[in-house]
Amino acid sequence: MKIFVSSLFVGLSLTFLSTTVTLGSPVLQATTSTTPSSPNTLPTPTGPNTLPPSSLASIGLYELGPGDVISVNTLLNPEFAVPSLVVPPDGYVQFKSLTQDGKPKEINLIGLTTTQLATTLNDEYGRNVLQTPDFTVTLIQKRSSQPISVFGALAGSVQLEPGLRVIDALARIGGNEQDADMHNITVTHTNGQSVTLDLSHPETKGDSAENIALTEGDTIYVPLRHEMVAVTGEVTDPGAYPFVNHMTVMDAIGKAGNLLTQKADLANATLTRDGKTTTLDLYGLYHENKLVNNISLQPGDSIYIPKIVNRVYILGDVSRMGWYELKPGDRLLDALTNAGLPQDAEINKIRVITVSPNKMEYSRQICNLKTIIYGTGQGKEALKNNILLKPGMVIFVPQHGQKFGINSLFTLMSGVNLIDGAARLVTGQY
Repeated sequence: MKIFVSSLFVGLSLTFLSTTVTLGSPVLQATTSTTPSSPNTLPTPTGPNTLPPSSLASIGLYELGPGDVISVNTLLNPEFAVPSLVVPPDGYVQFKSLTQDGKPKEINLIGLTTTQLATTLNDEYGRNVLQTPDFTVTLIQKRSSQPISVFGALAGSVQLEPGLRVIDALARIGGNEQDADMHNITVTHTNGQSVTLDLSHPETKGDSAENIALTEGDTIYVPLRHEMVAVTGEVTDPGAYPFVNHMTVMDAIGKAGNLLTQKADLANATLTRDGKTTTLDLYGLYHENKLVNNISLQPGDSIYIPKIVNRVYILGDVSRMGWYELKPGDRLLDALTNAGLPQDAEINKIRVITVSPNKMEYSRQICNLKTIIYGTGQGKEALKNNILLKPGMVIFVPQHGQKFGINSLFTLMSGVNLIDGAARLVTGQY
C-alpha cells in the first residue's frame, strides 16, 4: 500500500485494485474498482488509545506500526504539514515533492520512532526541496496493542495495561488454579526469549522478581498439575480434559470437539510437555495418514493449534509449492519469485483466488505477469496484474498449454483444505 501525502486534507480515496491510497495533492479523492467513496474530512482521533499531549514526551522509544496516527508539523513550511496520517499496513508513504530518480520517493514508517521520522524528513527535504526544513512528528493515537495470551491449564487473553504483571493476567483469565502447576509458569516474549517462573509461594503475589511485568504480545504457558491434558486454539471446545491411559493426540482433539479445519494451521501445531514445546504435524496426521504423528500423550501435556495468519498459498507450475509468509507490501511477483517460476510457466494466465474469512465465498482474478517480467507493462497496467497480496490468497500457476479444468481445481483447493468450496468455483468460469 502506498500513501501520497499533501498538506490540504479534504477527502480520502482508496484504489483497491492497485491498493493505492492517495492523500491530498491537493484534495483527497476517491477512486475504487467498484464504487468511489465520498470525500470525508479526516477527524481528530479519539478513544481509549488517544494520547494526551502531556504524555507524548515520554514516547521517544516507541516504534511506529500500522494503525498509529501521527501528525507531521512544520512552522517554516506550513504547506508541507500533515495534520493527521494513519500508518498504512505496509508502512510506505509518499510525502509531497519527495522524488528519487524522477519518481515519487517512498518512506517506510514501520519501525521508526517519531524522532527518527522527523530526522528522515528533514534530511530528505533538505537535499533539494527546502532550504530550512524544520519538521517534527507527533504521535496522536497509538495502535491497538497485541493482547497477552494464556494457554495450558488456564486459557484466554487479556489486554495489556501499564504495569500488568503475570499474576494479574492470570487472575483476569480466571479458571481453576487447583489444576495449574504454578511452580513452572513460562512467559515467552515476542523476541523468542522465555523465562520460567515459580508463582506458587504467597510472596510472589506482589511486586516480586518472580511476578514480572508483561510486555506487548507476551505468551504465558500454565502447565497442568493434575492428570489432565489441554487442547487449545482452533478446536470447537478448547480446554483441559481428563487424561486416560493410552490417550493419543487424536483422542485429545476429539475430546475438544475436533478441529476448526478452515482456520487451523495444522502444520504448525505444538505439543508442550514439561515446559518444552515441539512442533506437532497435524497436517500429515489428518491429510496424509501419517499415524506416526498420532503420538501417545502424558498427563500435563498441552496441544495448541494456531490460526492460519499472514500467508498465501502457491500451487501449480512452480519450483516450491506450499505457503509463503507475507511481508508488508508484498505483491504477486514477490511471492512467485520466492517460489521459483519455470521458463515455460503460463505467467500470462496466473489465477489468484481470494477466499472470504468465513470460507463461504470465493472470487478469482487472472493476472498477466508477462508485461511486467519482460518490461512491456507500466503504471496502472503493471499494478493491475502485479496485485498486492492479502493473507489467505491462493495462487495457481498453470503449466504451458494446460487447461484449468476440474482436476486442476480440486487439486488446488484440496491443497489448502478448501475442498468443500470447490464446487462453488466450478461455476466461476475458470
